[in-house]
Amino acid sequence: MDTAPSTIPAHSTRSVLRVALVIDAVLWLAAGAASVNRGLYSDDDWEGPYVLFSVLVLVAAAATTLSITMYTSKPNARTASRFAAVALAVLATVSTMVAWAFPVWSVLLAASFAALAGTGTPQRRHAMWLGAAFLAGLAVALVGANARLGPPGSYDDHSEAQGWGVTVACVLAAAVLAVLARRSSGTSIAIRSATQPA
Repeated sequence: MDTAPSTIPAHSTRSVLRVALVIDAVLWLAAGAASVNRGLYSDDDWEGPYVLFSVLVLVAAAATTLSITMYTSKPNARTASRFAAVALAVLATVSTMVAWAFPVWSVLLAASFAALAGTGTPQRRHAMWLGAAFLAGLAVALVGANARLGPPGSYDDHSEAQGWGVTVACVLAAAVLAVLARRSSGTSIAIRSATQPA
């Protein structure tokens, strides 16, 4: 006989997700701190700071993509739009391997987080604010570069302005993730179970 849907407290699942979101926030803060490292903009010995920055961005993006995919998932949702959102999130994560291309990966991450939120549960749509964090950082970077703020780099590109934009994006992303972590503590998972007729 069929049984009615049962709501099973998912304390352990919520705890893991909450911890994951907090770790993601810390990773983005670390990436933001690395992006303002003066060594990134020096003509000498910039490789070390850049490698650190690149690794932090890649790890933060991968971890956050996994967490947001979990955060926005809904039971038995295997639609084409959801698969497309996950595929976009994977592409966005891979794009961060080119860490200096902030305009590219910030837009891709913003789009992927919005897509994940849009194809997830209605209660988790606020996760798309994470995408807004990256777009806000990109806006700061573009305004700073066009205003030629900061000392010009080796190619007269005012890349330090982009560093400010990255930092803004990372700090805002960390703030949004902290809010999501707090909201994730009050949820439960509904599981529909059925038994075969006796």
